[in-house]
Amino acid sequence: SGMQLELAEFAPHLANAPDSAHLTIDNREMAVYEACKYRLLTCREPELRALRAGFTLQPDDKASEAMRRHQMDLLPMLQIFDARQLSLLIGGLDTLDAWTLIESVDWSERALICGGFTTAYRAQVVHLLRRLLADENAFGADRRSQFLRWVTGRCAIPMGGLDTKIELRCEDESDGTRLPRVQTCFNALYLPAYQTVEVLRQRLLLALDHMNDGFHL
Repeated sequence: SGMQLELAEFAPHLANAPDSAHLTIDNREMAVYEACKYRLLTCREPELRALRAGFTLQPDDKASEAMRRHQMDLLPMLQIFDARQLSLLIGGLDTLDAWTLIESVDWSERALICGGFTTAYRAQVVHLLRRLLADENAFGADRRSQFLRWVTGRCAIPMGGLDTKIELRCEDESDGTRLPRVQTCFNALYLPAYQTVEVLRQRLLLALDHMNDGFHL
């Protein structure tokens, strides 16, 4: 006979289960359910209660009068959302399509002039970037997520879009052989004056592949 699993291995309170101390075919569904309940709820109950209390913001004895006036119960406000809506509110969009990413970049003439794209030669790369971001085959979903994380430090676009759009800046004194670089705190992408979309794609993908290396090439 093989080794038998104890129910207590799934959740400690199952050690006192009246029917059996071991996992069987008859009690396996119960064991999985209780294990999930224990790991997601029971063992985190103090933290979850504190989180709920924080949203409720009940006044305490030490709160000043000004703090008391500004305290509110957030729980009723959150109850109008279902789980899907609350996830979007907190975590942002779970998918990033090409159009949403394109809309997250500041393409305005004023922004591009401020970014140093003052000649047709320099501005060519801006048109190439927009063309590349719109190409679902050349720049797919995984690459779009990488691009967003690399430039902004975010894993997802918030509901309503970025507070500060991605700024494009011309990389001075570059012959087009260097890789693009970013300043994440400013949502800024520095682009050398690449003259073809294929060169831009190759350089950008190489930069994304080494985004965690701390390179400066």
